[in-house]
Amino acid sequence: MTTQTDDIILRISDLSISFNTFAGRVNAIRGVDLTLHRGETLAIVGESGSGKSTTGRSIIRLYTPTAGRIRFCGQDVSGRLTAQQTRLLRTKMQMIFQDPIASLNPREKVIDIIAEGIDIHHMYESRAQRRDMVLAMLRKVGLAPEHADRYPHQLSGGQRQRVGIARALIMKPDLIIADEAISALDVSIQAQVVNLLKQIQQETGCAILFIAHDLSMVRYISDTIGVLHLGHLVEMGTTRDVFEHAVHPYTRALLSAIPRPNPLLERDRPIESYDCRAAGVDYTKGTLHHLSDTHLLLGVLRRLPRRGAPGAQRGALLHRARRGVQLPQGAAHPRERDVRAQGRGHQSRARVLLHLLDRRAQHRAPGPAQRGSQPHGHPARQGAPLL
Repeated sequence: MTTQTDDIILRISDLSISFNTFAGRVNAIRGVDLTLHRGETLAIVGESGSGKSTTGRSIIRLYTPTAGRIRFCGQDVSGRLTAQQTRLLRTKMQMIFQDPIASLNPREKVIDIIAEGIDIHHMYESRAQRRDMVLAMLRKVGLAPEHADRYPHQLSGGQRQRVGIARALIMKPDLIIADEAISALDVSIQAQVVNLLKQIQQETGCAILFIAHDLSMVRYISDTIGVLHLGHLVEMGTTRDVFEHAVHPYTRALLSAIPRPNPLLERDRPIESYDCRAAGVDYTKGTLHHLSDTHLLLGVLRRLPRRGAPGAQRGALLHRARRGVQLPQGAAHPRERDVRAQGRGHQSRARVLLHLLDRRAQHRAPGPAQRGSQPHGHPARQGAPLL
């Protein structure tokens, strides 16, 4: 993952979105922090209603943030926008919507739909140049020039989605927000659209915020993955961190739902479930903690005595038993596993416990839980708690 500050194209700090409804105030997003570098693909995954699309729409300012800061290309675009900031957002940030039928004007031809942005911002000198720009973009997304004079209802689902991609790319954006751009397409067309996005990213160096449900496709296209649950960012890391070293039970539940192509393995595939409300978990009391330089987990710090050394303290996160299974009263405390720290120079061993946030733990001592282990590749740092 890139770490240079000048390569950061988007930084979101403590973003919160609330809506007033007839049933009361609904908090859709709570304290989300994201960082996206140039040429990087950041995927946001989660179940329906977790706040993925709301996050993307608030970044492009279709929704007004209730709290938090959004910095795009070095400018703060979270407050009242000036004319310069509005032009920056509308030219250098583009969005590909989930439903191509609803996002395309049925009364306009494809050439006018794609050229809408350059028409508004006067990015051509003549009508001939305008048509040449549109035809060149149609060829880039795999459509023929004759598609320019057709209406959206005369195109297939994959072709309509390519029109939406062409409309975004013709503005030459630095950031593309793909809001479930492949969810309404069949498998073969999904692969074509994702390969098209990867090819365009390699050619232009743009960043992509990829919002999707299909974790298999997310694994293929993304560099970094953020997991949203009930409006909270519960886990974030590189693709390898999330798929191979997932810690949060909600992330593990999502990964366990990925189907396998082998019917014999699929029949006996174990599926994990997670209900934070039934487990008594309160996300609002947790903060993001580093498991490694690239892997973050939502939790709360607690101090637990080190076994065999009274008075010694080590950082830990409180959690419920794995998979929601609780041990009977009087069961032994989870085993502490020694994790040898890696990095520069010699570092001492640290004993850590990885736990989830339990709101009832603030009123009682930590209860028995199922045995847990430290994920491979996430060493403790010297001189500071692991989490």
